This record gives sequence, C-alpha cells and structure tokens, in this order.
Amino acid sequence: MLTALFSLALMLGDPGPSSAEPTATREILPFRPSLHGLPFVNSFPVKLEIPLGFTSWKLRSDFGLCGGMIYRTLDAWEGGEEVDRDQTRPKFGSDRYWDLMQRQTETLVPGVWAKVLKWQQRPDRETRWCPLSSLRRMVPGELAKVRDRIDRGWAVPICLIRRSGLSNPSYNHQVLVYGYEQSGRETTLHVYDPNHPNDDSIRIAVRVGRNRLYLSQSSGEHNRGLFVLSYDRQRAQR
Repeated sequence: MLTALFSLALMLGDPGPSSAEPTATREILPFRPSLHGLPFVNSFPVKLEIPLGFTSWKLRSDFGLCGGMIYRTLDAWEGGEEVDRDQTRPKFGSDRYWDLMQRQTETLVPGVWAKVLKWQQRPDRETRWCPLSSLRRMVPGELAKVRDRIDRGWAVPICLIRRSGLSNPSYNHQVLVYGYEQSGRETTLHVYDPNHPNDDSIRIAVRVGRNRLYLSQSSGEHNRGLFVLSYDRQRAQR
C-alpha cells in the first residue's frame, strides 16, 4: 500500500516535459540548388578598352549579379519551369546577361538600397547610445518571416548584411532560403547561394545570444545580419 501511494505521489509530482522547453521544428521545401538553381557561378568578368589618343585604357573587372540570379531562379521555381542544367554563364552583352541585369536592378529598388545602408549602421550589440536598434534585436523578427513563408511553401529571398558603416553596399549578398531547422534559439537556414552553384549543403546558422547575434555560414563567409526581401509571385505566375 505504501509502495503504491509512493509511486502515485511520484507520478503526481512529476511535471513532465516543460512547456517552456524549446521544441525542434523543421521544414524543407523540395527545392534543390543542384536541380533548380542556376548551374553557373556568380562572377561576370567585364573587359572594356577605352581609346585614349595613341593608346588605350583597358578595364577588367569581375562583379556579381546574385540578386538577378536568385530572382530568376525563383521565377522559374514559382512558374514550374525546368532549369537548363547545361547552360553556361552568359556573356557580357548577351540577351541572357541583360535579362539577369534587369532582374538585378528590380531587386534593388531605392527602398532596398536605403535599407541595406541603414542596416549596415546597426550595431551588433544593443547599446543605449545608438539611436538604431541592434542586429540582435532586429534579425529574430526577420527569421520569423522566413519561417512563416517557408511554412506556406514559399522560397524566400533574403539580403545578407556583411558590411558595416559606410562600406560599399554592393559587397553585401543575396541568397534564396528554401528550408529551415529551428531548435531553441538557433535557426539553421538551407540556402541556394549563387556563389556556390550546384551545392545543396550550404547552410547559415543563426543563434540569438543574450547580448548579440551569432551567424556562421558553412562555406566560411562572414555575415552580420539578414532581412527578408520582397517578391512578386503574381508576376512570376504571369
């Protein structure tokens, strides 16, 4: 009798799993960079020769069209189009090149440029003297948007903040999120990164610390923060 009462007391006194304990969630869309992303790297060399009297000035430079690449990829994904896996990087001045360039400019409307510059000024830590909220405070809300859209079945374009202060905003980056894993204060994003074509293993881990944010990318790039970019799905369907 005493044994039974003792066992009953233990059962009643055991609170079981705490509702405050973080639960792990996971949602991965069927998108794969090796199947649905563009198969070439985000690097477009430009060679220009400017005549200067008896000589000429040769300009050579490489630049990226990451925004154009992820939005064109998202257009095909939303429209149910298959991506030609044999296509090569379009040459400067070709129709395919200008198509990516046009999509790039459409992703960088004035509001986006202003937001990138503003987010570059945000401190990593929350401080009393800074009039701008820190990345530690702002990014969790953006992650909630990512999770909500992924749960709806939508791949999500995001801007990665890599620079600070008044650095050239073009040195930041744009990638496409197609899945997430959430465990407590850490979120792992599955991304298509145009700098790493055909790579299904690229991940960005975001951990919300007490005073600051910690981001790590599996391919080694340094990120400070991120925010969600807008996308017109009706346009893609049209």
